[in-house]
Amino acid sequence: MKKIIGLILTGLLCFIIWATIGSGIENIKIDLEVANFIKSATLIPEKSTEKTKYYEVKADFVLDKPTTTQVGSKNYPGYMGDIICTREAAIDFPVIKQGIEYYVGGHAAFCAFPYQSNEVNFSAGDTYEITGFGNDITANVQSAYYFLNGGYKEFMVYRVKTSFTNRFRAFINGLNFYGQSYNYSFIANKNSKKYCSDLVSASYKYVGIDLDPDGVATTVTDLMANSQVFLTYYSNVDASGVRSIYVLV
Repeated sequence: MKKIIGLILTGLLCFIIWATIGSGIENIKIDLEVANFIKSATLIPEKSTEKTKYYEVKADFVLDKPTTTQVGSKNYPGYMGDIICTREAAIDFPVIKQGIEYYVGGHAAFCAFPYQSNEVNFSAGDTYEITGFGNDITANVQSAYYFLNGGYKEFMVYRVKTSFTNRFRAFINGLNFYGQSYNYSFIANKNSKKYCSDLVSASYKYVGIDLDPDGVATTVTDLMANSQVFLTYYSNVDASGVRSIYVLV
């Protein structure tokens, strides 16, 4: 019996070490991508303010859809079907936060605007996401400006390397995991619970794109470090409270 327990504990330790190394490699890859993104950016003075610095990164290919959604004078992160992510853990508790931030922490959501249907209309900047655990997991809608205005210090927007038709189909599939609903009330049924990054991964798997090739639980860093996505938007706040926004155009 002791030998069996020992083997189980050894296997668990090996898994933790493997997962930690894998997550570390993913984060290094993300950091390098962000650094290159920033390095190739140009400051746009007319779009910048004292509290917000706006930069543009020129794409070396033709974008099928803009990487931001403009409504009037406001510019919202991403376009429908894009993935908005952060590596910051939602829990803000010393030690625990640092312990999980780069492993199981973070958050992912679909950019939902400008989707509209007879059942639901997403307002400018809305994201479609899921929070919570247990039998009462609920998907919800909130403004992407939550990410900008104090929600998260750092966040990124990624686009999957496929046609907009496929990105649209993946997004719709994400909604359909929870059935037809009204008034933004997407309630999970017991057979299709999806946490945030799993919802995105499963939705894209529906259109033949695997964003979780290791087959283990899909983490936010799995999505960001995947070779089938590219960075379109990066935002970060420095120590003085100035937010820098980098946009692929």
